[in-house]
Amino acid sequence: MRFPILSKSRDEIKSIQFRKIKRILDVAYENSVFYKDYYKKHDFHPSMVCSYEDIKKIPIVARRLLKETETEQILTDHRMNKLHKHTTSGSSGIPVQFYYTSKEEFLKNYGVLRAYLMMGMKITDRTVALRDPIDISKPTLYQKMGIVPYDYYNIYDVISETYNKLCDHYQTIDVLKGMPSDLMNLCYQIRNGNRKFPKVKLLISDSEVLDDFSRQYISETIGTQILDYYASVENGCIAFQMPDSKKYFINEDQILLENASENANSGDAVITNLRNTTFPIIRYQIGDVIDFGDGESDLPTVNLKTIDRIHGKYLDFIVLPDKTIISPHVPKQELTHLEGIKKFQIIQRDFDDILIKIEPDVNYVPETEKKILDSLNAAFCNQVTCKIEYQNDLSVKTRNKFKCIQSDVAQQFLSTHSKI
Repeated sequence: MRFPILSKSRDEIKSIQFRKIKRILDVAYENSVFYKDYYKKHDFHPSMVCSYEDIKKIPIVARRLLKETETEQILTDHRMNKLHKHTTSGSSGIPVQFYYTSKEEFLKNYGVLRAYLMMGMKITDRTVALRDPIDISKPTLYQKMGIVPYDYYNIYDVISETYNKLCDHYQTIDVLKGMPSDLMNLCYQIRNGNRKFPKVKLLISDSEVLDDFSRQYISETIGTQILDYYASVENGCIAFQMPDSKKYFINEDQILLENASENANSGDAVITNLRNTTFPIIRYQIGDVIDFGDGESDLPTVNLKTIDRIHGKYLDFIVLPDKTIISPHVPKQELTHLEGIKKFQIIQRDFDDILIKIEPDVNYVPETEKKILDSLNAAFCNQVTCKIEYQNDLSVKTRNKFKCIQSDVAQQFLSTHSKI
């Protein structure tokens, strides 16, 4: 299947991006309290952007600024009852809400579908997705008709039970999709189980960064190449891998992706969402560090710009003393929405030793500590010793995003306890 963006020249693509960013700038300046105040503070006005090269004049917005600003101050459309709301996973400890109109939601979904089709999925392929229940939706009319059908499996279910269900229900899986940490967890079951796992035609990872160890481990276990999909709640599809290429292709008619470090191939990612004027994302420093490389496509039929590698958020799974693997989303879910916590980090230092770093907010009370320990002890089946350490500021300046779940034993455990 061919898509219009693939037939565009580089000049045509840049023209599309420039036209869209000009429109978003004008709407944001006139209707968003946050952007108008922010641009005035930096002596910037949209009229200063007269060419594609002028885009770099637009002040960069740090991710923390959007987190710390009330949603109503950012929105350009305040008809809240008519907007679609999405919430980030809270991997940094602070969930953020974003809003879209129906048209913007449609364009976002189109960008996702187009990426998956370019990755090799067919429109009638059934996707088996390991997902957080918050992301599990009822089948649409199109899915009931057999177009892009989905089967969802809850990541909070016991992974051995999910493994057995997949073995029971499928001989072949068209598309298997999940976060790398959950796919790693499943692969451990496959390597050490007694049942033959279904053949997988297309394997896709998303939401977390796919590091080299995980890529090799998952690919060798499933027996097929794994392709990575780079996205975020606030931006939708940013970039994606395709067969026969190690690069990530940028979704350029919907996303403008820039390198904040102008004189280096590797730098902080700056993103402009070219679809959304309702909740503008303009030159937004998302917190990922990217290897931009030369930006050139290595596929003759694809003219999109590329990136080489993403250094972003990693979540590690927890390994209990009895060798049970706990999905990282389980402890994360326990603390993400607990009142009184501004930010948290869970560090597994040994199989039976877990440190919980807490940055409290104004709503923190003595009873909060008991809630934290009770919930995590239950999540870890009372097999580990949990210790709480309080900090005034959990912000960490590293090459990667803040990592709220960190295990010092996970990958070592997989490499030494799995059948090859």
